[in-house]
Amino acid sequence: MVEWFFDDIMLPDSTTDLVGSQGFVKFRIRPVQPVLAGTVIENTANIYFDFNPPVITEPSVLVAEFSTGITADAASDFVLAPVPASDQLRIVSGTMIDVVTILAMDGRSIARQRVSSTTTTLVVSAFPSGTYFLITNNADGSMYRAPFTVVHY
Repeated sequence: MVEWFFDDIMLPDSTTDLVGSQGFVKFRIRPVQPVLAGTVIENTANIYFDFNPPVITEPSVLVAEFSTGITADAASDFVLAPVPASDQLRIVSGTMIDVVTILAMDGRSIARQRVSSTTTTLVVSAFPSGTYFLITNNADGSMYRAPFTVVHY
């Protein structure tokens, strides 16, 4: 856990000065143990203003990736359809899918579904129009990652 304290920071309120009222913290971590490709790191923050209860942020999700410089031909046995989707997104894989996770582009996990099949259909009708990131964790230990778009006409 990391805590920051900004004593007597005196930021203006957002109705008076929106830009001046915004704060930003940037940090870097070094894991105690090695982080393997596919490791999911979730984080939330409790932000306190004055003596009010905390504002709890939506979880952000980081999926660790490491590149070998070699592009695998994973797309040959993996299909997402239709793209763009409006109501449902069908997933067909040549590998048994254990779990499907949908991330918003800011990294928040917005859906997670256990599958245990090579095909599944996700209902995306409640998702706002936009671009999302699909991650499958497969039974053989592999992962598949792909962006997709939801459009409501």
